[in-house]
Parts: sequence; structure tokens; C-alpha cells
Amino acid sequence: NRVAVSVQNNSYSQRLSFSYLDPYFTENGVSVGYNLSFSNYDQSNNNTANYTSSNTNLEAVFGIPLTENDNILFTIGYDKTDLTTFVGSTPEPLIDYLATVLGPSPRFPCFPSGDDDNNATTPPGNDDNNPTSPDPDICGGNQLWPINQFRAATGWGRDTRNDYVLPTRGTLNRAGVEFSFPGSDIAYYKFSYEFEYYRPLNSWLVFKAGTDLGYGDSYGDTGDAGLPFFKNFYAGGPQSVRGFEANTLGPSYGSCIPLAPATTCIPSYLQPLGGAVKVTGSFELLFPKLIEAPGTRISAFLDWGNVFAGSFDYSKYNNSAFGAVFGDEKFSLDAIRLSAGVALQWQAPIGPISISYAFPLNSKYDFDRVEELQFTFGQQF
Repeated sequence: NRVAVSVQNNSYSQRLSFSYLDPYFTENGVSVGYNLSFSNYDQSNNNTANYTSSNTNLEAVFGIPLTENDNILFTIGYDKTDLTTFVGSTPEPLIDYLATVLGPSPRFPCFPSGDDDNNATTPPGNDDNNPTSPDPDICGGNQLWPINQFRAATGWGRDTRNDYVLPTRGTLNRAGVEFSFPGSDIAYYKFSYEFEYYRPLNSWLVFKAGTDLGYGDSYGDTGDAGLPFFKNFYAGGPQSVRGFEANTLGPSYGSCIPLAPATTCIPSYLQPLGGAVKVTGSFELLFPKLIEAPGTRISAFLDWGNVFAGSFDYSKYNNSAFGAVFGDEKFSLDAIRLSAGVALQWQAPIGPISISYAFPLNSKYDFDRVEELQFTFGQQF
């Protein structure tokens, strides 16, 4: 049995989690586990839109082995999420989404303005001209959106790789679906599929191909509002398309500095929005024996992919007085980003380390955020 406690604290997140797993709940290898976590995230410091979230998650996990290489996973859980948005800072489409699905939310903090009807210097907007009643409170631009979700997920996996950490042959398939139950505050579903293929070309060279696909949308009472933005897929960075900053591919919302003609502008202060459609992948040549050190190998790769808005319509915001949506909203081959580079993987005694140097081959827009050298430590395989 496994019991784990994790504590995380950094500039944009605080997280406390507890998990328990019994890998042989039955003699046939059916596993049962429980996870409980509390977290707070400031998304603006994580290359995503400017909002904060406070989360409480409770779930039960059931694993069923079908064969030595195949298994099925079932998860059922409850999520309590409190999102805080900021008028004038959080992208307008995200606030509109929450107001449409959840209804209006009052602004805070609020302070009493006092009854200044007899004061000639009181601004008209803060004066009800009624000496017998107090003037309305003065409220800030923060809004709190509590969301309660009952969700379930199921997935199938088949792993024939010859090594869990640094494989050189075999395949990995993972397919899954996640959905919220009817009666939850937001009704949504997500599909995902991950594939990896390894084949030795000779004693010192291994070919790897992989893809990571995702699609999500809303259903039922949520109507055609689209996948909740806090469930969006992201691309770019060490885990997907290297050579671009993490999470920055796909639609972004930013300030619009008008140019002539008035229909064009220069984007600034871009906030990545992610997307409901994800299409990424890579082709890689692995050199496992180029460095004679255990758990170490060098590779040369070609990454590709992007994320797209899906059914969410950003077009009405493109002429907004507050900002505009930039980047590729709808799927097209022309929008797929490409990058190429080299990487070093090292299974160090203190944890896995990966270093890559990549350069984009088709950076489509001037505002694409390029990051050639990327480093990760403690990546989970």
C-alpha cells in the first residue's frame, strides 16, 4: 500500500494533497485509491489568463488490469472551485462565460460611501439625491464565482514499452474521457488520446513518434457555451511544442493599440487562453549510447502542434473597446507550429532532468513567444 502527502508553495500556487492506494484491493489486482487536495493558484503567473482559483478536490480511483499490458481506470470525484476574476484585468470573454453560465456575481470589496447628498462636491454618479437614504456603496472590480462539480472519468491504457523511464522499443496508448454529472454547475466533457511508438533502427539509434490529442465541449443546461476555460488544453513548452514558451500557443487575449485603418492593432499584454481542441506531436531520434552514462541519452526532435478555441466564439471580442483575441481560433494546418532541436535526458539520483534547445520553424505571428533554451526538473514520466 502507498500513502503520500505533498506540500507545494511557490509564487503562483499553494497545494496540500493526500493520497492512499491499495494496489491489490482484490487478489486479481484491482486497485482502489483515494485522493484529497486543497490548492490555490494565481494563474497569471503561470502563462495563462489573469484570475485566481481556490480548489478542494476529493476523488476515488479504481484500476482494473485486463492483461499484463492493458488496464482500465475509473475515477469519480467532487470539485469545489472558487474563481476570482478582476474587471479590467481578467480577459473579457472569461468573465462573460461565467456570467452566462452561472449568472451575475456582485463585485467586491465594497465600502460605504456615506450620505453626501448635501455636499455639492459629491460626484453625481455617487449621489442618489435623496437625503433620507444612504448613497450606494463603492465597490471594486473583483468578482467571486463558486462552482460545484460532480465528475467522473474513465480511461484505457496499453503499455508495451520495454522501460518505464527511458524506453527504446514498444508502444504506449492512453485514451480517456472526463465529464461532469448533470446537476453540476457547469456541464462539460473532455476526450483525450496519447500515443508513443519506439523502434530501434540499429544498436545506437532509436526512432520515436508520438501524438497528444484532446477535445472538449459543453452539453445539457450549459448549452453551447463551450468547454469551461479552466478545463482548457494548453500547448507550448517542454511538455509539448518545445521552442515556444509554456502554455502560450493558441488564442490569446490582449490590449489593442489601434492602427490605421481602425480595424488593425498592435497586441500587448497577451494572456494565453488555451483551447478546447489540442493537436500536438513529435518525431524524435534517440541516441541512447552516445553518452556512456546510466539513465542518460541525447535526442534530436521535430515538434508540432497547437490548440484551438473549438466551439467557443471569440469573434465578437475582436472589436472590443477593452481588448481583442489574437492567434488562431479555428483548426487549420496552416496554424500548426513546428520546432526542431536537440535534448538531453538524465535520470539523475535526485530526479529526472531534461534540457532542450529548439528553434521555431514557422513562427506565424510576431507575438509568438519563443523560448529556445528550456530546462525541467522533476518531470513525471
